[in-house]
Amino acid sequence: MKRGRPRKEKHCGLCGTTDLAAFAKSKDRFDGLQGRCRECTRYAYFLKKMGLKPGPTARLSTAETEETRIAKRRERANNERILHPERVKQRHRRSRYKVAYGISLEDLEARIAAQHGLCPIGLHPFGIIGSHKDDSPCVDHDHATGEYRAILCQRHNLALGQFHDSSVELQAALEYLTLHTSMI
Repeated sequence: MKRGRPRKEKHCGLCGTTDLAAFAKSKDRFDGLQGRCRECTRYAYFLKKMGLKPGPTARLSTAETEETRIAKRRERANNERILHPERVKQRHRRSRYKVAYGISLEDLEARIAAQHGLCPIGLHPFGIIGSHKDDSPCVDHDHATGEYRAILCQRHNLALGQFHDSSVELQAALEYLTLHTSMI
């Protein structure tokens, strides 16, 4: 793409700022600069994440301070948490499983179904996903390799963690329980 002459002045599509230092570079644009200033690009990205479209109703005034913008963003996020708490929880769960374990919520549910909805250690049914109760399902993984092992209830997953995922420590605990249970 042929490059044009560098501009002496450029207007942001949202706030109207003309400071060239406020614009990020863009190889795809004729003048080599993005169409919006950095601040409005961040704001438009935030609006997009909130499910809103940046446009005439989302225009920023140059007089609006950064603190006011941040306060408005927080207010919108809080409103979504209040008005749609289940949607926010669901999005948080999806994100948490994807980031931490690389699996989707649907994949987690499929793995639970493959285990017939039972914890493989206690052989009891799982509770509600994400409820943080003792019977809620947790992804068990090898801490050394990060490899997925199975879906366990929270209680048993935490118990394995307390034994540092060591079969030697678990065997010693089993022998201890066997020894002291038979004495009673």
